[in-house]
This record gives sequence, structure tokens and C-alpha cells, in this order.
Amino acid sequence: MQPKDIADMLLKIGDSVNFLWYFYAFGVIAIVSWLLSIKRKLSWQLRLLLTFGFLCFVVMNLLSLLRGYVFLDSLRLELQAIVDQNTFKTSSFYERVLQLSFSSRIWIAWGIHIFIDTSVLVILWSKRARSVFQSPA
Repeated sequence: MQPKDIADMLLKIGDSVNFLWYFYAFGVIAIVSWLLSIKRKLSWQLRLLLTFGFLCFVVMNLLSLLRGYVFLDSLRLELQAIVDQNTFKTSSFYERVLQLSFSSRIWIAWGIHIFIDTSVLVILWSKRARSVFQSPA
């Protein structure tokens, strides 16, 4: 495999990971907007159903993101191995490839998901949190 092929794969997988983040952001914004806009009180059964659906969405998204980052890191290692065997006219590309890393993004994805997902569940289950965002009627 040539460095160009691996770089192309890195870009394609990176685009997929970006799409997953956009999809997650859109989903969370839609859910929170809906929760904050409804006027009637939700029954505990409906809240439980919404919690289950949201957690399914979150788990599928997070697992896909983590899989994408692991694959990106594997491609990075392959690219580094190929780059180590080749000589380049400038050292800039070689240095950039050595600095490239996706392993920290796995922890970032976990952190963002834990914070935002917990916040959404607090808004869903807390009367006080919902009343703060709604105007008095």
C-alpha cells in the first residue's frame, strides 16, 4: 500500500467520524429543543421510553465513533511504518505523520458524551431543570 492510499482512507474515515459528530449534535439539539418546548407534563412511562430511545441513540453513536477512531489510529500506524521506510525531499511530511494521533480523541469522545448525555437526561427527568428554561405561563 502506498502512502497516498492510506491518506485517502484516513480522509474517508475522518469524514465518516465527522458525520457521526454532526448527526449526534443534530439529534441532541432536536431532543433538547423538543423537551424544552413541550408544555404538558410527561408521564414517567414516557420519560422511561424516551430515556431508553436516547440511550440507544447514544450507545450506537459512541460505539461507531470509537470504532472510527481506533481504525484511524490503525491507519496512522500503517502510514508511519510506510513513511519510516521512505525518504522524502522535505522532513515536514514525515514530522507531521509522526505527530498525528487519534488515541486522545477516544477519551475526548467519552468525555463529551458523558457530559452532554447526562445533561440531556437531567433535563428529561428534572422538573426544576425544565422549568428554568421555560417561560412562566
